Amino acid sequence: MAEILGITAATVSRYENLKISPPEEAIYAAASYFNVSSDYLLGLTDNIHGDISEDWKDKIHEYQKLSEELKILKEKIDSIRDIIKS
Repeated sequence: MAEILGITAATVSRYENLKISPPEEAIYAAASYFNVSSDYLLGLTDNIHGDISEDWKDKIHEYQKLSEELKILKEKIDSIRDIIKS
């Protein structure tokens, strides 16, 4: 794998042990070599050639929902601060 990516075996080991994150170029090179999607290599999909898994879709939806709730909460806090300043 190291030879394919043009890196050292120690660097591949660091990727495998999650000590460092591979750069995009390494992800794309590995995906191309193994003929799989980069999403598959990153664990974002169970489908070897793409499509985000249902689990990740649920997580994305929950994140979007929480982001919207946080935005509303921030607006309320700002409104209360404005009232206090007046």
